[in-house]
Amino acid sequence: KLYRLCDDALYEAKSRGKARYVKWNSEKVTEPAQKVAYIMTPRKELSEKIRSSLSGEYLCLVGETATRSLNEISLYQDYLDLIYIDFKMPDISEPVLREYMKSRPIFSQVPVKDVEEGA
Repeated sequence: KLYRLCDDALYEAKSRGKARYVKWNSEKVTEPAQKVAYIMTPRKELSEKIRSSLSGEYLCLVGETATRSLNEISLYQDYLDLIYIDFKMPDISEPVLREYMKSRPIFSQVPVKDVEEGA
């Protein structure tokens, strides 16, 4: 498990460009009893609307910065059932985010929705 996480961290760093490193800065979700949704947005009103619409059906994790969110999405990839992404993140441009998403298999394996659709 440790080697898989290390390998994933290396790919994560590589996908962000040369001379980069990745620091996992969150605790791992272990075998959740319900479905897990990840909401990537700094806009609290949107994350709250999505959380309330999914309440009871999904355990919702929220990331307010691109760096934290992308790290956690990679870290939790084995447990995610749904991902909401804010393409208007202040700390990453939409073209860079979309290019990053193409490089990571998780975004083709798990349904991804725009936060604007979920609110």
